[in-house]
Amino acid sequence: MEIIPRKIGILNFQLDLGYLLQRGFDEYKINFNYKNILDLSLLKEKVSKNKSGQFIWIPLGNAHAPYKPIEGYPFVDPAYQGPFLNYSFWGNAHYYYNNKLYKPNPKSELVYAGKQKEKKAIDQLSVNFSNKSVIKTSKQDMQHIINLYDQSILQADSEVGRIVEILKENNVYDNSIIIIQTEHGEDFNEHKYIAHYDIYDTTTHVPLIFKPHSNQATGRDTED
Repeated sequence: MEIIPRKIGILNFQLDLGYLLQRGFDEYKINFNYKNILDLSLLKEKVSKNKSGQFIWIPLGNAHAPYKPIEGYPFVDPAYQGPFLNYSFWGNAHYYYNNKLYKPNPKSELVYAGKQKEKKAIDQLSVNFSNKSVIKTSKQDMQHIINLYDQSILQADSEVGRIVEILKENNVYDNSIIIIQTEHGEDFNEHKYIAHYDIYDTTTHVPLIFKPHSNQATGRDTED
């Protein structure tokens, strides 16, 4: 008799085996490539064979730095040539503060996830500082990153739509409980920095969406 896996992880995010998140899953598939459309073939296979009793976790890494959306999505200005042209979370974000981009010292170190890493190994800015140590950024530069972020959110929204379509095509949508939860928001100079380093609303005020089982009462919108 075939044993049907009941706990499945399908990832388009850099949560590899080193994070040990695969523990507790019967199947754990990593498809990490920001520019590729998420491979949902495993989801199609599982919901077509088993109509109930599965927990499926699908982290979407689209709207997370370094913001590498699929080509062809709108928003991004193709003529942009500023210092954030090749935006990098490790590079640009870590050396930005209050409308200024600072040239990293390759001999210094950065502590991340409890480990010290040499900046020269992980923080390669594709920015021409020439003889300057600081570059002043503009509203156009910040808007470029915001455009990348909005484009990535649109991509994630499209992925959610594809997941819903697969559930409906296999007649399991009505009997499924769907939870859409976000890890954090982002700060785009509202508090003088980029990314998520603090507990302002820009980082913590994020969506949490529930789609109940068809025989459960619907909820309500709230700002609480």
